[in-house]
Amino acid sequence: MNKFIAVIIILGSFQFSCKKEIKYKGDPEGAFIVVNGLIEADSIIQISLSKSKPAIGEQNTGPSEITSDANLSIVDQMTGEVFTSNQISSSGYYLFNTTAKVGHQYNISVDYSNFKTCTSSTKIPISIPINSWDTLTFQENNSYKKTLKIVLNDPSGKNYYALKLFSIDTVTNSQDAVYLSVTENTNLNYDGGSILTFDDHGFDGTTKTMNFSFYPIKYFDTVNGSYNIEKSYRLELYHLTEETYNYVVSTWKAAMNNDNFFGEPVKVFTNIKNGLGIFGGMNKSVIYIQ
Repeated sequence: MNKFIAVIIILGSFQFSCKKEIKYKGDPEGAFIVVNGLIEADSIIQISLSKSKPAIGEQNTGPSEITSDANLSIVDQMTGEVFTSNQISSSGYYLFNTTAKVGHQYNISVDYSNFKTCTSSTKIPISIPINSWDTLTFQENNSYKKTLKIVLNDPSGKNYYALKLFSIDTVTNSQDAVYLSVTENTNLNYDGGSILTFDDHGFDGTTKTMNFSFYPIKYFDTVNGSYNIEKSYRLELYHLTEETYNYVVSTWKAAMNNDNFFGEPVKVFTNIKNGLGIFGGMNKSVIYIQ
């Protein structure tokens, strides 16, 4: 019989700006260590740990976050180097004194009192650049929208992607996610909202053109009391490992279903042996749209 437990998911700027607790179809007995380890190429490896909590109405086992006393080690399978966490950040991440390198496979081991040792592995994929892009402003139903066309060269073999657009506010030095809509009749597998995920089904190893639309984001002119000058944008194309892709898609669906009282919790993908969560690699390319 399935039992609903609560787990904390963290996807950073990927989907959620903070920690989010979701219901999860879990094992009927016991708590689990939850590993949040999305590793980006050329970035410091950092891991967040927590414990799953019992369903509402059952006995709580205390704080979820594990911010001390855990022993974590990561092995770079290409070089044989072993890294242990040498510090914990103010936000509770276990930090490693190394950056994730493209093409390297990493194995992780997590030990924490009264829990089984958690293990997993992942590989850091290459970056897939956006070859070209173009935008066009048009009017629709008395409002203005923009089209966005991007072109990428998909390598041979199965590939997984995520696409996200941000508006950039140079006055407040802040950014906000922009919702992208698909404007083409396509067999791509899109999921999400402010983030679009897809694989290369139907265009494996070829050049692919994709078309989207979004509403322009503008600065507010306090003098004239109107929105006049459009902000600039940053577009991020993520190349994901299969496990990262499955985790991102399933956590998004779970989060969207989380507040549905009548909805059954979504089974979130995990690649953590003896635990829950993700240890997955990704890489990204970035373009700026003025």
